[in-house]
Amino acid sequence: MRRRRHIGVRLKMSLGFAILAAMLFISDALAIRELSQIGREVRSILDDSYRSVEYGQGMLNELGMQQMAILQHLTGDEADARDQLADFRRAEVSFRHQLALAKSNLKHEGESLMTDSIAQSFEVYVVGALRILTEKGPVGAECTEHLRSVVVQLRRQLNGLVLLNQEALYSTVHLLEDSTRRAIRPGILVIVVGILFIFLFTYLINHYFVSPVVGITASIRQYLKLGRYKAYPTASNDEL
Repeated sequence: MRRRRHIGVRLKMSLGFAILAAMLFISDALAIRELSQIGREVRSILDDSYRSVEYGQGMLNELGMQQMAILQHLTGDEADARDQLADFRRAEVSFRHQLALAKSNLKHEGESLMTDSIAQSFEVYVVGALRILTEKGPVGAECTEHLRSVVVQLRRQLNGLVLLNQEALYSTVHLLEDSTRRAIRPGILVIVVGILFIFLFTYLINHYFVSPVVGITASIRQYLKLGRYKAYPTASNDEL
């Protein structure tokens, strides 16, 4: 019959401390993982929102350049009409490019609907503006008033797009404030489990190591004093 191999006291103690070290390692690993995930989320929100703000501001600038060309056409010499139309077309190309970039960077709820509305309003605006820039002779007040209302609506939509992404940038600050609590949650859980394990480990050390040593020492003292030895019962199969 094969003899059972027993675990020694030193190995038991080493295993207990190894488990404690593993719990601390798991706690740190979970906290680092959570912080890394939060960092990626924050970086993504910041990058996407900042780009969308830039696109919105760029479209507002190009819209301003187009309005300047129209104003120069209405107040200037007809001989400069070709240059004013060219300036308008250059700003139009840049506006459409910025709008395409904004449509490829949709990250927030309602942003797709905003960019679609901007595209529709811009098409109406371009038609009205080209009518003014290409017509010869005086432009009717009805035409300019219609174009003005379209510009007001288009500016409101562009400002709404910029505001949406600025609010997303602001919400990132709150995400950073909450990141600390999110990072320490798994660590707190592991620490609580570790404390419970320490109490259990302390109890096991006292029950299986300290108490038997105290009992055996008392038995030896009784033997030396009275000449009678009473074995102390132990439940472990190790050096004790």
